Amino acid sequence: MADSPVFSHRAVRAGFAAGGSAFLAVVGYLLWNVGQVGLRGTPLAFLAVLVTPVITLSVATLVWRVGMPDEPTPVYGAIAGAATAAVSISLFRAFIGVLASITDGSASTLAGSVSEAISFAGSFAVYGGLFTLPVVVPLGALLGYGYEWYVARTQP
Repeated sequence: MADSPVFSHRAVRAGFAAGGSAFLAVVGYLLWNVGQVGLRGTPLAFLAVLVTPVITLSVATLVWRVGMPDEPTPVYGAIAGAATAAVSISLFRAFIGVLASITDGSASTLAGSVSEAISFAGSFAVYGGLFTLPVVVPLGALLGYGYEWYVARTQP
């Protein structure tokens, strides 16, 4: 399977690198959170362990496939990594907002569901904008730069 042209494509490898990094970041955040406040939280927080890497893998693969030149360029990799991080966080917030509106028992009407989704996504937007994006976007840029640098050095 390692010789498959699908898995040897630079964009897919970038997606796996970004998805793996997202998984490690989410697990690290959850472990830090457990250490701070104990094992409390919502199932949505643990859902992040499953959803975030899949979203990030998909976004990174698409960004690298569509937006990157054929020649590996570390500077473009940094831009693509930062864009992947920002878009992944936004998609995750939207997914969690929709999921919360569907699963909330008090949102029995369409208006209640829409209101709940907007409220939840809004609080995630504020939290993500203030605390998550300033950390995740530079890490995404660093990952993208490092990945493209590695590809440029190992390419014949």
